[in-house]
Amino acid sequence: MLYFILILLTFSRAAIVGALFSIIVFYSQISKRIRLVSFLIIPLFSFWGYLEISEAFANDVSFNSKFHLFDSFFIYLYHADIYQILLGVGLGNAIDVIGMGAHNLMLTLIIETGLIGFTCFMSVLIFLCFKLRMDSIYIVLPFLIVSMSLSGTAIPYIMTLFYLLVLIKSEKFKVIH
Repeated sequence: MLYFILILLTFSRAAIVGALFSIIVFYSQISKRIRLVSFLIIPLFSFWGYLEISEAFANDVSFNSKFHLFDSFFIYLYHADIYQILLGVGLGNAIDVIGMGAHNLMLTLIIETGLIGFTCFMSVLIFLCFKLRMDSIYIVLPFLIVSMSLSGTAIPYIMTLFYLLVLIKSEKFKVIH
């Protein structure tokens, strides 16, 4: 209950969706029946949710900025030279390049660190997925969902959590109850 209250108090739609995704994945691991129902119902619920959300938030500036962000990103890519595309424009400079604070971690990484930096970051996430196996679903996927709305400030915390989980999983770090 405390978990839900804390997530709701963030007032972050992405955090709420990420939390719901984590809960669905957790319960789908308990039973094959729940897993089957989840895989059948989630696409339908997602489509319905998209229709409802897009209608409800049609005049929401924060929601609409997500789409404007993609438009600005593609305009940036069209005008950027090969060095900017490969190496980026430098950390913290995305706002100067696209004219708004990018509330999307992936787009921010591509703009600021280029394709090389983005590839390095994704390589670390992929490594963690292989190292943590199924446990990564509870951490990596919700993080990627939440990263669609300003999670760049959480990168040091999430990376610390990832590596702590890797140590626990490899039994180099013991948790005593």
